[in-house]
Amino acid sequence: MARSKLTSVVMRVIATICLVTPAFAAEVGGKPEKPDVIVTYAQPSGAFTPIWVAYEAGLFKKYGLNATLQLLTPQVSAQAVVSEEADFYTDGPDLINARLRGGQVKYFGGTMQQLVFEIWAAKEIKTIQELRGKTVAASTPRAALDTATREALKKNGLAPDKDVQILYVQTVPAILSAIIGGKTAAGTLSAPNTLKAKESAEQCLRVS
Repeated sequence: MARSKLTSVVMRVIATICLVTPAFAAEVGGKPEKPDVIVTYAQPSGAFTPIWVAYEAGLFKKYGLNATLQLLTPQVSAQAVVSEEADFYTDGPDLINARLRGGQVKYFGGTMQQLVFEIWAAKEIKTIQELRGKTVAASTPRAALDTATREALKKNGLAPDKDVQILYVQTVPAILSAIIGGKTAAGTLSAPNTLKAKESAEQCLRVS
C-alpha cells in the first residue's frame, strides 16, 4: 500500500515535469523540448526517496527525460537553477526565497506531504524539554529540516535561538556525528540516519 502510494506520488510529479513546465513541454504526443535534465537534491536523506525511486525505476525515461541526479547544498542548488546550470531542485524554501528576490523559477509539484524528521539527543536527555539552555544540530538555515526543528521546539514550549541554540552543520550525517561526539546535545535526523542513530542506542535517544 505504502509502495503504491509512493509510486503514485512520483509518477504525478514526473508527469507534472513533462506536461506542465513550459521549458520542457512538448506538443501533445511529442517529446520534451529538453530531454537531458539535471535534478538536484540537498541531502542523502529519506525525504528525497521519491526522486531516487523515479530514477531507479526508469520513470524519468518513461516520460522522455534523461535525468542526472546531483547532490548539492540547498543554496548551491537554488543558485544552479536560477543560473540555469541545473533544471530542477527537489526542495522548496530556497527556491521560494530566490523567487522573492526576482529569480525566474517555478514551484510546481511536491513529493512529500508531511515532515519526516525525528529529534535525537544524547542519552542523558530524556525529554525535549531538557534541551533548554543547550544546543541542537540542524543542516542549513531555512531548510525543511531547520523549519521542522524550530516548529518542534516551539510546540514543546521552547523558543529557538533563545531557549535552545541551533548549530548548522550542513549535512544530516554531520548532525548525527555532532550528537554522538558531544558537540551538540541533540539534532534533527531523517532516514537512513535515524536507523544509524538506533544502532548507536548506547549514545543517543529519540526525544521527538
